Amino acid sequence: MEEITLTQTAQKILLFLLKKDGIAAKVLVEEGGVNNTPLIRALQELEQLGLVTEKREENVIPRRRLIFLTEKGKKVAERLREINEIIKA
Repeated sequence: MEEITLTQTAQKILLFLLKKDGIAAKVLVEEGGVNNTPLIRALQELEQLGLVTEKREENVIPRRRLIFLTEKGKKVAERLREINEIIKA
């Protein structure tokens, strides 16, 4: 089995979505402390791994792309949070 390593940006995204799921990428940049270029790459990586999914807003103009954790993504994000808590203790 191939080892998968998540970038620091991907980890930040997962942890931020665990607190505030279903947000626009712009919010991740503004509130999550993630720069735009690494954000795009990390979102593509997370989507390929099946950890996040994007959905377009309905009945709103302009329609934003909202980012959500998948069930698998929630499990990974929860583990990351646990690891961070152990490290900080």
